[in-house]
Amino acid sequence: MTFNYSQNQNIYKLIEEQFSYLQNLNTYQSKNSADIRDEAIQFTFQTMKHWFQYKVPKWLAVMNEIQKFICAERRWRSGSYIYYASLIENDFLRENLAILMEYGVPSSAIRKLEKYIPQNLSQDNVFSYIKDYSLYTKQEFLDYERNKIMENL
Repeated sequence: MTFNYSQNQNIYKLIEEQFSYLQNLNTYQSKNSADIRDEAIQFTFQTMKHWFQYKVPKWLAVMNEIQKFICAERRWRSGSYIYYASLIENDFLRENLAILMEYGVPSSAIRKLEKYIPQNLSQDNVFSYIKDYSLYTKQEFLDYERNKIMENL
């Protein structure tokens, strides 16, 4: 699931893959599609919150340290899993926008903001930029998303 999400960065696709998987299991043959879809949605969101935003990045960090240690002992050049772990933990958002997630702005809103905020803008200036250009007033934001952005300005 982690690899699939990193390739597509689309939660809907993960839900559909989980739905297809569950639908083909013998234990789910007697359930209706709506119940199976509900279970696929719940499983996918739990996976994202528990595994993608916490466990997988931590495991990758541990694996990174182990491989660095082994490579150093054998005098090999080591790789690094830290960048990938950071991407997973931050829902594959641009580095300068990760600060928004830390302040509780939903990733759906961040993805909408992404096209308006320069890539080279530092994290420290993101909120100021949003405020200065009144990006939160864009029509595409849901009221909930707009409110979450405005809470931090």
